[in-house]
Amino acid sequence: MSDFDIETIRREVRAMNFVRGTPAEIAMWHEDMADSRANLVIEDMMGSVPAEGEMTP
Repeated sequence: MSDFDIETIRREVRAMNFVRGTPAEIAMWHEDMADSRANLVIEDMMGSVPAEGEMTP
C-alpha cells in the first residue's frame, strides 16, 4: 500500500475551484433525490423515505 500525506491532499482539494449550483439547480437536485427515494420505496427496495435532512439508520 502506498503512503500519502492527507494534509497535502486536503490543501489541494480546498484550493480547487468547485462550481456550486444555483439555488434553482440545488432545489432541482433535492427534488430529484426525493423522487429517487420515493421510487425505491415503490420498488420495495427501502423501508421508508426519510424526511428532508433526516438521518437514516
